[in-house]
Amino acid sequence: MFRFLRDETVPVGQRTVPVMEAEGSIGGRGYRILRIGHPQYKKRDEFIRLVCSFVNSTAPMPEAGA
Repeated sequence: MFRFLRDETVPVGQRTVPVMEAEGSIGGRGYRILRIGHPQYKKRDEFIRLVCSFVNSTAPMPEAGA
């Protein structure tokens, strides 16, 4: 069973990237999932910051611009 926490497009530099975040469990083990668009032509530092904010958090990713 999965629950979608976020499914939107967020700015990365002057472009946007689709971001989908979900949580769920399989066999009693909890998972957090991040599906993010391809980084081609995106600002590298901002794209990395977006992914790192997910990896470093235990809560949903912060809203864009936060």
